[in-house]
Amino acid sequence: MIKASYIGAAGLLTLALVACSRGASTSAPTQESLAQAGQSSALATDASTAPNLLGRTQATGRNSGRADPEASPWNRIRPQGITPITSVVFNVVAHADDWALFMNPNVYNEVLQENTKSVFIYTTAGDGGAGSGPTPQQPYFVAREDGANRAVRFIANVTPAFSSDTVTTRVKFRGHTIRKVVYKNTVSYFLRLNDGAPDGQGYTDNAQSLQHLYEGKVKQMTAVDNSATYVGWNDLTSTVASIITAESRPIGTASFNLMDPDPFYNDGDHSDHQHTSLLVQASLKGKTCVPISYFQTYDTSWQAVNVDTDDLLNQAALFGVMESGKGDSGYPGTWEPFHKTFLGKNYVRTVPATTSGACL
Repeated sequence: MIKASYIGAAGLLTLALVACSRGASTSAPTQESLAQAGQSSALATDASTAPNLLGRTQATGRNSGRADPEASPWNRIRPQGITPITSVVFNVVAHADDWALFMNPNVYNEVLQENTKSVFIYTTAGDGGAGSGPTPQQPYFVAREDGANRAVRFIANVTPAFSSDTVTTRVKFRGHTIRKVVYKNTVSYFLRLNDGAPDGQGYTDNAQSLQHLYEGKVKQMTAVDNSATYVGWNDLTSTVASIITAESRPIGTASFNLMDPDPFYNDGDHSDHQHTSLLVQASLKGKTCVPISYFQTYDTSWQAVNVDTDDLLNQAALFGVMESGKGDSGYPGTWEPFHKTFLGKNYVRTVPATTSGACL
């Protein structure tokens, strides 16, 4: 009996590892797949009946069911259920890797909360001037998006309380088509606007950039894949505001993680970082129920590590997972000394809400 239970649990581990190694559309083991592997569906119903190798070893004193310290804690696996969302957090960034480098361990810990919906909004394609290239079959910006989605799934799967598929769709806000990716308690939006370069001038003469749109130097911005065109700063602001309203329902409140646009606190930042945060501030004008955390970015490279070892390891792991998206598509990653200087740094100031109750 002990041996049979051990084999069933091993089968469960094998299925879980296979599921984690597959692409975005692969789900974790369902109850049906567990049954096919010889695992009784009753074993997956709740924590009290899930296999517990250590407990059985202690009870029998036999070696056949020894607990492996490298194995997952089986009793954390349970069938999918409905977890009510009681809070919403928005992480609005310019580039795919911004939240991983500058907003942790905050984002990591928030995604772990099953009753918190974490919404990621990426304003630019982070294409570095490549547009829809350099390889049409696998553009650079798509590889960056893949890495961001991998990192989000990495966190969401740390405590695999239920199985889930990644659902990718194209949705419309104010007539603009935007790519949307949903996984467990996370939602990601990719606006795919042009990378404005660190100085905000873009990569070509009279280039489209968030800074140029904000300053009125260009009249519109078009996504690098031509999926949407935003006519003026107000059009873009209203679109982001519509996303915020939709994702904060029915709670009507949310908190925000942004990169600090104030040069007094965050000197020498990327123009896309600054104008993404200005964009959100404009979208939230008059919304007094939202606390906002502002994170320092590039200038953390020379500051001291100020997180504990566990938080540092978690951040390094998810950044490595994120970089694998580029590597698997044949692009060089940024797993190099400069970007590593951002790891382990968490410098943030928070502006609290001034009113309570719903305002979104």
